Amino acid sequence: CELRAAEIEREDVDPAAAIAHVQRAARLLETSGTATRLLQVRVAMDLAESFRAAGRPVDAAAAFEEAYARLEALGRGDTETAGTLLNNWGMTHHALGQPLDALRLFERAVAIASADGSDASVSPILLTNLARVLVDLGKVGDGVNLADRSAALADRDGNVVAYNQGLALRAAGYRQLGNL
Repeated sequence: CELRAAEIEREDVDPAAAIAHVQRAARLLETSGTATRLLQVRVAMDLAESFRAAGRPVDAAAAFEEAYARLEALGRGDTETAGTLLNNWGMTHHALGQPLDALRLFERAVAIASADGSDASVSPILLTNLARVLVDLGKVGDGVNLADRSAALADRDGNVVAYNQGLALRAAGYRQLGNL
């Protein structure tokens, strides 16, 4: 219940209040006698995301690092959950002005999602996040190409938000390249 309340607070109401809900969930889990390592990972991930949503990127980065270490300790560092965590952690580093750290995390998330060798299962939002960091790092051509792939995948999936983000990033990249 506390984790659900945190999710609602993060998304619609008061992101700062989400932190208190997750912290209560952590205390309840520890005193319940039913704590599993997987539930502890879930709580750690929710805490990290709550810090990120509340505009506390330094705390979020530390919490994402802890959550990922816990996930890896369970042998789940290459799962879809890990990919989501890496994407959100990457966004945190991007917000902190640490594009090289963000790049490393986004690339790892893409590698997990494209384990079959194709983009078919890679989130267009993840590709757009990676493209944005590439543009920020001056690799504008690579970023534009990736934003184009992102927009194509989003269009295929009917994801209007991701499609528009990909197109907007592509347009900004072309502008930086002087290709009006």
